[in-house]
Amino acid sequence: LYGLSYKKIPNFFDHIVSYDKEIIGSVGSSAEDFAEALVELPTLELSPFKGPVYELSHFGESYLTFRAAEAGVNITYISLVMLMFNMGQFLSAFPIGTLSDRFQRQNILLIGFSFMLLANICMIYGTSPLLIYLGVFFWGAQMGTTQSIFVSMVSDHAPKHIRGTAFGIFYIVMGLDIMIASKIAGVIWEHYGSIYAFKYSACVAIFSIVCLFFFIPRKNRFTLFKSSR
Repeated sequence: LYGLSYKKIPNFFDHIVSYDKEIIGSVGSSAEDFAEALVELPTLELSPFKGPVYELSHFGESYLTFRAAEAGVNITYISLVMLMFNMGQFLSAFPIGTLSDRFQRQNILLIGFSFMLLANICMIYGTSPLLIYLGVFFWGAQMGTTQSIFVSMVSDHAPKHIRGTAFGIFYIVMGLDIMIASKIAGVIWEHYGSIYAFKYSACVAIFSIVCLFFFIPRKNRFTLFKSSR
């Protein structure tokens, strides 16, 4: 906002709001927008909101560092865990985003779910730091894959006039899911061990893959590289 040419207006937020309400209004939504979004929910295409099922497999990244330490990674190199996570996210986000623009998003989303399954397999059977790092990389790759596609699907299906509200609802549900998943993983970890926490995540990932498969129209289930344009 301060980059705009408000030469005669003091640089105070309330003055800018009173001068140009349209610009300020474009970055937020009112209670009426939220109520309208709830009214329109039954009429919307809700396939992008299958994400909450999948997100129950995604608990906090701090558990990855705990698992790395448990597998024998020296405390000096624990920081490499988050480096590998960020590398996986960084290297997957752009190519997956490009593919999702050219091909059917739901089919590409299967790749992200598969990354999560591979990450959990590495965490479950990882007996060396190298395998743990590979699992962390896949965990980051699923973040770079799934989150960008979920956001794109919400943008595709939400009506333009309540799109901001739709994103708000989506991120609220995602946050609650991750909080619940982290609590479940913590309880399982404490009572049964880390391996079972990652087995829980793997089971949810498999269930999500099955659910997504049945969300994809029958004619498109085996046409991963069939353009949606």
